[in-house]
This record gives sequence, C-alpha cells and structure tokens, in this order.
Amino acid sequence: MPHQPRWQRRRPGLNLIGLLALLWAVLSWPALAAFGLATPAGPTGYRDPAGRYQVTLPAGWTYQPAQSRADLAVFFGTGEHDVFYVEVARTTAASALAAARDLVARFSGPNGLRNFQVLEGPGEGQLAGQSAAFLVYAYADQNGTALKEGRGLLVVGQELYSLTFTDTPERFDANVAAFNQVLSTFQLTAAPPRFGLGGGGPAPAPQPAPQSQPQPQPQAAPIPFPAPAPEPAPAPPAQGQGQRAQAGPYIDPAGFFTLVPHPEWEFWEVQATEQGDTVDPTGGAFGWRGRPMSRYLFLWNTFDDVKMEEHQYQIIIGIVQRVPGTITENVQQLGDLLIQPKSAADIKRVKLGDQNALRVRFTVAPGWVRAWQPGVKALDEVTTFYVLKKGTTLAYLMIPNDIEALPEVQAAIQSFVLLK
Repeated sequence: MPHQPRWQRRRPGLNLIGLLALLWAVLSWPALAAFGLATPAGPTGYRDPAGRYQVTLPAGWTYQPAQSRADLAVFFGTGEHDVFYVEVARTTAASALAAARDLVARFSGPNGLRNFQVLEGPGEGQLAGQSAAFLVYAYADQNGTALKEGRGLLVVGQELYSLTFTDTPERFDANVAAFNQVLSTFQLTAAPPRFGLGGGGPAPAPQPAPQSQPQPQPQAAPIPFPAPAPEPAPAPPAQGQGQRAQAGPYIDPAGFFTLVPHPEWEFWEVQATEQGDTVDPTGGAFGWRGRPMSRYLFLWNTFDDVKMEEHQYQIIIGIVQRVPGTITENVQQLGDLLIQPKSAADIKRVKLGDQNALRVRFTVAPGWVRAWQPGVKALDEVTTFYVLKKGTTLAYLMIPNDIEALPEVQAAIQSFVLLK
C-alpha cells in the first residue's frame, strides 16, 4: 500500500482533496487533467530517476517535485484542473485486467469514490508493447464537482504501473486524443525496480529528459481511451430482441455489475422491478417479495456435432436489493424459494477474481419430499449458483450444470464483478 503524500493546492481554486485523500488503495486515486490552455514551446520528456520508465507530455506540463515521491511522479498542466501522474506500486494481481477489476471494487466500495460510475471498461489493450487494462469512470470530489478519469494499468512482475488523467467530463472528452498520445510515448526501461528510498538517502530529484535526446515515438496500438461517440449510445434491446455480446465487458446500465461474456453469448433482456417490469419467477429464484429485483438473461446457442443436436442454454444473473442477513442465510432463503417446502445446500467457498463467493447446488432437505413434476427437471436439479453479496445487495449467477465446467464459461464467471 503506497504511502499517502500530502497534496497542496497549486493555485487558488484548484481542489485536489478528493484525489489525494484516497491514495490508500493499491494505486493512486483520482487526479485532474486538461490540455491546450497554454502553448509553451516543446513537449516535456520525463525519465523516472529509478530508471523504470520514460514518458513525454505535451507542451505546458510541468513536473511537481513537492507532490511527487520515489514511486509517484505528478505533473500539472496548464489549466485549473489538470493533473497527470504515474505511480508504481507492488501488486499481487495476476494481470492488469485483474488489477483493474480490483480497482473498480475499491472505488465502488463503502470507502470509495462519491457517485462512482464505470463508463468504459475495464478492457484490454496495449501499453509499452505489453498487455494492459484501461478504464474510464466518473465520480464527484468532496465539493461535489463532477470529474471524469481515464486510467491505464500495466503489470510487470510484481510491479503495477498506473497512468492516470482526470478532468471535468467536457474537457476530458475533448482531450481523449491527447491523452492517448501521452500513453503511446510511455516506455519501460531495463533498470531494476526500486520501491521507496530504503536506507540510501533521498532519491535524486527527477529531471526532464534533455531535449537533445530523441523523444519516444508513438507505438502502434489500439486507442485505449474511447473517444466520445458523436451520437448517444443505442438503447438496450427491447424485451425479446437479442443482441450478440461484443468483445469486452457487459456493463450493467444500473451500475450493479460488470461481466465479460463469451463472445457467442447473446444478451436477450433485463427485467427490473424498479422499471415497472414483471420479473419472471424462474422456478422461484425471483420470488423475493417486497425486494427490488433485476433479472439479466444471456442465451448461448450451441450445436453438438456428435449427437447432431442444437442446444440453447440460459445464463441468468439475479440482483436483489435490500436483503438483510448474512450471505449464508440468504442462500438458505434462496433455496427455500426454489424448493418447497424445504431445501438443503451443498456450499463451497470460492473466489471470483478477488471477491469472496459461494458456489451452491441445492437439493431437497433430508426428510422432505419434492412435489412431483412428471417429465420435468426442477431448476435446482440442472443449475449451479454462484452467490455474492455487497452490503445488502445479493447477486447470483445461474449457470446450467451441463456447461459450468467449460473453460470459456468459467472465464466468464471469474470476470463477474459486483460493484455495489
């Protein structure tokens, strides 16, 4: 966990409190950024004094030694709310995408960012020629100012590199191309990592790279921060009108979760009581009376080449709000909704990314008899549940047993992130 620096105002009216009070996470927390308000000649080349990386910023951006430290380089731009920073921190994340999901979970947690909302990603791309993760999100600082932040993450061994821009939403959208140009100049160097100052005294003050040296050239890579669309995003498909899942995550419009579905999964519909919808009871899985509920349906059509049969699998995600009690108690309640009059549960504790979850298969409780349904298998007999809880929000993924063990299905399950 990085040391929390003391941040100061750089001029009257610039508020960085929201950014700096939250530097307790594995990464730095939000800053503020802007371009194009002044035009001093020449870009700013910066080399990490520990020899780990170098980056080039547009004209007018200046390094801030008072706000920086050995593993954090802070730059102010030319406007009232513009900061770019690079932080290097230790990490146990297996990948940049895993680190990004952990970041989303932290920012959306009880001690996270005010009005936090994921706008784009987390998605994968390239940074310094290596696999990286990118995301864009919005939040409000302690004064209620709406801000928008873009962040690129790169994991190298046990080092996590975080490159971050922030600005007001309008200025951020206007400068996406400039942000991406800065990211394209970021390069790793071969020097060994250094965390903190150790016992060797203070680190030398960082200096801009000499202008006589060639500046890093942009690398050919996909643009990580998406440019704002000229037209509003299309409305979600109407009920009964499916939409093939696109590469990258599905971001719940209500902000409850993100999921990276298999590319062949087809998003079919969402039913939500808060929208006035009647939610399909789905064998009792959505029988929570008096609780706001949402039901998300994905379809996967497959063909068995051996049996020459077509199959359609339903992958369902349930979100139930304002559910009291522990997650174990909630699992029992869910089982009793599925199986009348009494259920039993085979529970296994699992991890979905960095989240604690329960893998559950339900059955009839000993001594009880299920109501007879000729020729029909009950939902609990063919479905495995993955159950998570955050606060009073209960989430469960309903996965058909026939496909649960498939690697591509497990990858989708592991990508699920409960945000609030």
